[in-house]
Amino acid sequence: MLEADSGVKAGNRKKSILVIQLVTIVGLTFFWIGYLVGGKTPGNRTAYAFNFDAASPFPDVCLGMALILSGYLLMAGHKPGRYLSMLCALYLAYLGVIDRGIALDGKIYALSIIDIASNGFVNLWCIVMGLYMLLMLRRGKSFNKF
Repeated sequence: MLEADSGVKAGNRKKSILVIQLVTIVGLTFFWIGYLVGGKTPGNRTAYAFNFDAASPFPDVCLGMALILSGYLLMAGHKPGRYLSMLCALYLAYLGVIDRGIALDGKIYALSIIDIASNGFVNLWCIVMGLYMLLMLRRGKSFNKF
């Protein structure tokens, strides 16, 4: 009974990780579509923050492809999926911390309530979900099924 229960928990954790990965991929896609179609930068935004954003599509595309691959491998039950998901989770948390620092330094949060809400949500998502995925993927009895 105990072994079956841990298998169910591992299955639920795997599903929650897959949902987080999917939502992150969709969010990245919509962000860059909006960024590239809409205006590049507000008039009072610092050049450093603009240069950082302008250089970010490549790592974000790499993250998106890694999330797709790790999700596929995780669903198929292959061990590399777990390790790639852990790497993506680390990058996601790192991205949230770096983006928060740049937004604070560039005074992005001072532009408007919409900027505070959108940037704050994105940074919170990256940090919290990255750490959550790491915690869910840690070694333990319930993850022997991965």
